[in-house]
Amino acid sequence: MIDKIFIVDTTVFITGYILNGLSGINVITVPEVVNELQCSKNIFLEIALNYNLGIESSREDTIKQVKNMAKETGDINKLSDTDISLIAKALEYNNKKDVVILSDDYAIQNVCSKFGIKSKGIIQAGIKEEIIWKKRCIGCKRIYNEGDICPVCGSDLKIKKVKRYERDR
Repeated sequence: MIDKIFIVDTTVFITGYILNGLSGINVITVPEVVNELQCSKNIFLEIALNYNLGIESSREDTIKQVKNMAKETGDINKLSDTDISLIAKALEYNNKKDVVILSDDYAIQNVCSKFGIKSKGIIQAGIKEEIIWKKRCIGCKRIYNEGDICPVCGSDLKIKKVKRYERDR
């Protein structure tokens, strides 16, 4: 039997979603989220701990996988270490359980989609399409995966959406 697990981002606690929607369900977060909430003295963290919230660190090998995928999608500069750790934790459970990551962060949702991990927004609707971000030179229009200055003409590189894929709903 496959159990459903929710991997939850900071937004879940800030909005109080954990109280309304997830009591009695397997809920896991990462220590980085707890650290963010402790800095803000968030009352929802205390309440969530009463719901047997699981707090688990992500493995380094999985974090590396997530970083590599985020580089491919161009989301790497939009993701914090906390975001990467959340995605890694979801990836660790994804083949064994029915996993849903709860986050309003579109970069998290975009990378999760590439791994086949389900995601759901809390306040905002989830993403409708997968996006690949690249950097385009404003001078010669060449496309690069990284950098800030074009190595060919010396112009600035700007982030640009280069591919979209409709997401199955």
